[in-house]
Amino acid sequence: MLNRARNEARQLVRLALPLIISQIAYVLLGLLDTLMAAPSGAVALAAVSMGSSIWIAVFLSLFGVCSAVGPFVAQYHGANAPDKIRHVTQQAVWLTLGLSALAVLLLLNMRPLLEATGAPAAVIAQAHLFLQGIAIGTPAGLLGRTLGLYASSTSNARPGMFFALGAVVLNIPLNWLLINGHWGLPALGGAGCGWASGISMWLLLPLQLWHLKHSPRYQGFRALQNFSRPHWPTLAQLLRFGLPIGLTFLGEVGAFSSVALFISRLGEVTTAAHQIVTSLSTLTYMLPQGLSIALSIRVAQALGAQQAQDARFRWQVGLLLALLVACGSASLMWLATPARLAYLYHVDLPVLHIASVLLGVAAWYQLSDAIQVCAAAALRAYKISTLPMLAMLVAFWCIAMPVGYLLAYRPDLLPGLTLPPLGALGFWLALLLGLTLAAGMLLWALLRVSRQACLHSPPLQPAASTH
Repeated sequence: MLNRARNEARQLVRLALPLIISQIAYVLLGLLDTLMAAPSGAVALAAVSMGSSIWIAVFLSLFGVCSAVGPFVAQYHGANAPDKIRHVTQQAVWLTLGLSALAVLLLLNMRPLLEATGAPAAVIAQAHLFLQGIAIGTPAGLLGRTLGLYASSTSNARPGMFFALGAVVLNIPLNWLLINGHWGLPALGGAGCGWASGISMWLLLPLQLWHLKHSPRYQGFRALQNFSRPHWPTLAQLLRFGLPIGLTFLGEVGAFSSVALFISRLGEVTTAAHQIVTSLSTLTYMLPQGLSIALSIRVAQALGAQQAQDARFRWQVGLLLALLVACGSASLMWLATPARLAYLYHVDLPVLHIASVLLGVAAWYQLSDAIQVCAAAALRAYKISTLPMLAMLVAFWCIAMPVGYLLAYRPDLLPGLTLPPLGALGFWLALLLGLTLAAGMLLWALLRVSRQACLHSPPLQPAASTH
């Protein structure tokens, strides 16, 4: 049993590492925009912040719908059904193209929302121009991520890693050209980051298409050859499965964005501390996030091969591995004293004191986050997406957000508590509560679903790996 667990852990890590690096690369893109726009002033920085926040919410929500292709391809790969892989991938491309049109329409018409924020006119103008630029590239970005998920679901995640890193490399010179107006190009300020991202997406997509079409790894699937017409039953099936995933992503992003808005009322010092903790926790979240994608693929492949007991074993190993990773991240956060944070962030000491307190909560948050993201991914491998959506919406919007607001501003309204207003700490404690509840609900559901699958599956045979 121990040798089997080690073997599964090795295969899971081998698949997860490129996915984790890809996730980190996408985080670095946002950090890169911030660093390169900063010398242009506060207006440029504010425009990048507003524009990227809106784009991320739209992009992740729609990609959540497109990501429905992953479990289908992984199960068909486990079942050794290349024709089905080809069919569902081509239908996912049609779905992505349709959602891309919706994304462009939304992003080009965000000016009323920008004006509703009450931001200065100069910031609104740059943020709107940022969204125009990145909207043009969004169809290429969505299609690239969908095709990357198809490739990863056949146990080949390395190309997606290289394309994600390529986006980072491309954005550096493009940002330099468009932010400052070098080589005769217009100086767009913070808006230049949006245009740089849009251009880089289109530059990378042809390379990705060429690789998927010509690489020997994918010749057995022929997913990009002899394209079939839209097949409405398959599109409906992908939509039914993908829409709850998209709503889950939107609910999670919306909750964290709302917390940032509420905390901004507490002043610059608290807002800065919250931003430090958010940036660090976002970076550490990429570890279980990448692992969860690999876990979903491994579980779905086992289910496609009619090995329900093996699927259950795989998610158990993956969950233990995610908890070990989370313990490492949590340990680093527990050690983050103000003096140590000063080496990373050159800000005032009061900011660092608040950040160190919040990081203490964020350390426990790592454990709950690892469980919930991996449990949700494993459930999607079983073709269950509505339950994770409901669990996350209840945990965040019905529990964490109201409790966080009361802890931050009106703890006297909570029965049995005699506390002063906790400010940002109240929101982080509530997020910890919400994530812990979500993790518990999802883990309970996963145990029940996998047990039922095992009852209706033949006994596990010592067969070869499904990839």
